[in-house]
Amino acid sequence: MTNPKPFLKWAGGKTQLLPELQKRIPTTWNRETDLYVEPFLGGGALFWELQPKNAILADANEELYIAWLGLDTLYVEDTLKELRELRRRYQLGDPETTYYDTRAWEPPSSEIGARAARTIFLNKAGFNGLYRVNGKGEFNVPWGKNPAANVFDEENLAACANFLHDNQTDLNRRDFESLKCGGVEGALVYCDPPYVPTSKTSNFTAYTVGGFTYADQLRLAVWAARLRANGAHVILSQAADEILIDQYRRLGFKCDKVAARRNINSKGSKRGPVGEYIIY
Repeated sequence: MTNPKPFLKWAGGKTQLLPELQKRIPTTWNRETDLYVEPFLGGGALFWELQPKNAILADANEELYIAWLGLDTLYVEDTLKELRELRRRYQLGDPETTYYDTRAWEPPSSEIGARAARTIFLNKAGFNGLYRVNGKGEFNVPWGKNPAANVFDEENLAACANFLHDNQTDLNRRDFESLKCGGVEGALVYCDPPYVPTSKTSNFTAYTVGGFTYADQLRLAVWAARLRANGAHVILSQAADEILIDQYRRLGFKCDKVAARRNINSKGSKRGPVGEYIIY
């Protein structure tokens, strides 16, 4: 049986930081019985690593939410069928043309399987797993220039779908503050919000129209402190913005700086190790 792993390559994903994150998960938290909450889901690296039996998962990005929903029992067959066709066209035809045709394609909102397949395909064939929209909300990431990209890992997608079906997983598209998890004693809440831009040209957080503002970052810090006061175990990832990190310290959190690698810069010379924080 295949062990499920992230089915999306998400910019800023936390696969490389899993050992550091796991060090900070309380030993009292039990994946078999205790709630897991992840309000900024992305590719869900920590979720797939821990494989909790009871989880609340959410993301404000509608297309990402649809991609996860596409693995629900009601839609998974449609999702896999559409992805098989996209893979066939990508491998046997012109991959670049297939990518841009798919990017321009807008399935009806009711066709969850087609929408999920489109997002998964674009994620695999586009530039470095980046999700970015323009001011009109249109996905505008260029082709990744990889004709051999594995745009359809059927075995892993099936394993992910089976896990979601077999366990209590509540998928949501809503703001973190609206999730009903604050009163659950012993819940593990992991937040990996869009990072504070490290430069004026760092626009990779624009995965929803309007982005995630600094005011939202401060709102998240207060929400995290409230969850902790209600008995939850809270862990966050954040960029090395010392002003924001100081706010977490003032709220009583520990903030450990760790090394991480960023791979989404268009210039290879600017990719490499950077500092970010794990807050807990």
